[in-house]
Amino acid sequence: MASSSPSPAVASPPEPPLTAPQPTRRGLPPPCWSHDETLALIESYRHKWHSLRCANLRAADWDEVAADLSRRSSLLPSATPKTSVQCRHKIEKLRKRFRSDRLRSLTLRPHTPPSSSWPFFPFMESLEQPPSASLSGSPSHSDDADDSRTIRRLVSNGEGLRFTVPKAVRSKKMNPSSGGGKLKGVFSDAGVKPAMEEMRRRLERKRKEEMEAGTAGGMVEALRMVGDGFMRIEQVKLDMARETERIRMEMELKRTEMIIDSQQRIVDAFVKSFVGGVKRKKGKVSPDS
Repeated sequence: MASSSPSPAVASPPEPPLTAPQPTRRGLPPPCWSHDETLALIESYRHKWHSLRCANLRAADWDEVAADLSRRSSLLPSATPKTSVQCRHKIEKLRKRFRSDRLRSLTLRPHTPPSSSWPFFPFMESLEQPPSASLSGSPSHSDDADDSRTIRRLVSNGEGLRFTVPKAVRSKKMNPSSGGGKLKGVFSDAGVKPAMEEMRRRLERKRKEEMEAGTAGGMVEALRMVGDGFMRIEQVKLDMARETERIRMEMELKRTEMIIDSQQRIVDAFVKSFVGGVKRKKGKVSPDS
């Protein structure tokens, strides 16, 4: 009986190594701050900071800033909700950029007011101004008036709100009962065009004043340098004149001394010759003659 040979064992494929599941990173993505959202944040922070008399904001205060920002940004179509932490980080970045640009401007142009091409520079500079008298009074203002003042301030400060209002909204008359009282007179042609014209005139006036101040400062500096140069030249001339006069006086004194010395020698020689002649005459005349 033939013995059956054992069948060869089939090698099983290697099992893939087990990898530990990667922990999902939690956290909010960096917020995308639009131009108008940043302006609204600066405005909300300014109101809260001035109401606290420029004191440090606490967590509850930042929550109020975020809530006020959400209320202001509700008019913007591309606005996204922001937390209090995001608002605080954004304000810290804005303050850091403002300090850097202000220091650079004062270093390059010490005789002119600080300025920068950064669009948020004038708005951050307004934070350094003392709180207005209106903040010290009673805060009992209506939401409609607050929204209208906020939007008008953003427009008149030189930047404006960069979003499009639908034609249906612009053409339809809004009444306070339908919620249109907040935007009445702000987005109409009669309200926007004068504000934009005033904004343009203010920007042109400010740019002209900065150019004139820079030109005047440069001219004053150039005149000061020229005046210093003339003063140094005149001082050198005076020093040379004094030195020349001193040398001339010394030479004149030496010449006078030489003349006196030579005249003294002539007189001495004349006296000696006269005395010697007299003695010789007396020696020739004998007493016996």
